[in-house]
Amino acid sequence: MASRTMLDRRSRIAVAFGISLITLGVTLAPVLATTTLDQAQAATPTGWERYNPHGYWPDEPFAGVGLAQSFVPSKASTMVAIDLFIIAAEDWAEPLTVQLRRSGPNGTVAATSTIPLVDIPTHNDAQWVRATLDQPLEVFPGTELTVVLPPLAATARGDSAAQPTLFWARRQGDAYPKAAAFMGSRTGQATADDAAWASVPSDFSFRTQILATPEAESPNTATEPLMDAIAKVPSSPIPLMLGGLLAMVGVVWAWRWQADRVRRAAALATADDAVTEEAATSVATAVAEPPPSTLTTSDFVTRTGGTNLRKGYVSIRRDRVVRVRHVEGADEPED
Repeated sequence: MASRTMLDRRSRIAVAFGISLITLGVTLAPVLATTTLDQAQAATPTGWERYNPHGYWPDEPFAGVGLAQSFVPSKASTMVAIDLFIIAAEDWAEPLTVQLRRSGPNGTVAATSTIPLVDIPTHNDAQWVRATLDQPLEVFPGTELTVVLPPLAATARGDSAAQPTLFWARRQGDAYPKAAAFMGSRTGQATADDAAWASVPSDFSFRTQILATPEAESPNTATEPLMDAIAKVPSSPIPLMLGGLLAMVGVVWAWRWQADRVRRAAALATADDAVTEEAATSVATAVAEPPPSTLTTSDFVTRTGGTNLRKGYVSIRRDRVVRVRHVEGADEPED
């Protein structure tokens, strides 16, 4: 039978495992939730816009120190990510900051995201890169939002050799008629960290991702996106259910192991009590056992009616023999 120490150890392991499952379920529930495409301008690009966030005069108007693209959500939903079709120059050496602003590019910041440097494509290998928002954002139909690649510290003079740049794909013309694209610039020789914004006659390549709901409708996009199989994942509550089930399994597992621990401890205590009681009974029985009887010859004759003392036994019944101790005495019959 397992010792109490072993039972306590197993109980601790079981509870820790249960808590881990609960944590995993709670953590994965929102992560496993599927996303679906809402707004997009994903037509084949006709060119690229240069993003030089640290640049300033006299490099303008050949590069924008900030780039932005507005869009209008089609439904009330929760926005979780933005996809950008981008590529970086070889000298680009920092993560990409992406902002989501209310209204136009000068609006208040509603959410941000940082794309790690290792996820930014180079070597003429432009790709869709996902910028996951630092926190989900509730959006509403008809309310304009803007994706912004913001101007950063003005540290790269336009005629210097160090001009780290990134390129955002664009489609010439009004490819996304619901909103507009913008370019930011620093006027004159100013080295201020802000910039002035102006609309441009094109739209940048983007896709907005929202949490899928059972009643989600088809994406309301201005242009049909290309290579969008991942973005068009059907809405399903199954991932949320799986996260909940993981949490339930953790609770049940911990409860069953704890109940088993209690049962085993009770059984062990009962067994110990039984052994103790049996030992006490044995001692009491041994003490109560009377010593063998001692008879004199006269008593023996009186009780049995005869003598046969050579072997020290006398037959009382065929199935019973009584052993007596013969004691020599004055009352022993004479020959």
